[in-house]
Amino acid sequence: MNPVYQIKGKKINLEVYAIGSLQINCSIISHPETGEAVIIDPGNSALPLLSLIKIKKYKILELLHTHAHFDHIGQSSDIHIETNAPMALHGNDLFLYDTLHQQSARFMEPVSSILNPIKHLLKDQELLRYGDFLTLKVLHTPGHSPGGVSFYTENFETPIVFTGDTLFHGAIGRTDLPGGNANLLLDSIRSKIFTLPEKTIVIPGHEEETSVGEEKGNNPYFK
Repeated sequence: MNPVYQIKGKKINLEVYAIGSLQINCSIISHPETGEAVIIDPGNSALPLLSLIKIKKYKILELLHTHAHFDHIGQSSDIHIETNAPMALHGNDLFLYDTLHQQSARFMEPVSSILNPIKHLLKDQELLRYGDFLTLKVLHTPGHSPGGVSFYTENFETPIVFTGDTLFHGAIGRTDLPGGNANLLLDSIRSKIFTLPEKTIVIPGHEEETSVGEEKGNNPYFK
């Protein structure tokens, strides 16, 4: 499994992999020497990701989720069981996590048979610190789902924000699923994402990366 996007530095690495049938962007941020790593959106295809973790000898510190739709969190419990890494999610999306098996039935996609409890409930503006290599700021960006969050970091040479299904290259997330709200989504992007430095790299939940400046200037939903 090869990354679709990566940044390699002296003290921190980023690799983004397309996971599962819907090809969600699963981001692994790691320390190149210790192997300590954080995963953002593990997805719903645990076996290839677990194989990668074993090959790379990653020590997974936490499993972070931008939201609780099945394609982003569907098999996180299986990864938790194998790695013992805690799972983190905003509390407003717990209702979606609790109905993963119903989501699975609706979309005919696999999810973990056993759903382990979410013990870390993310809060807006919370700072997540992992050793001396990574600090992530939690930005509550509801609209695609009530508990949608983005993760912002300045640990790379260029700042990066992981937006999940909130903001894409030239598009925004869908709002027709349970808990979706189009006006709230647009407000979240304007107030939480577009206020970041324009050079900030945007890693969305699917497809290619973009930048805050690119989306502020050219995203058709904000013309």
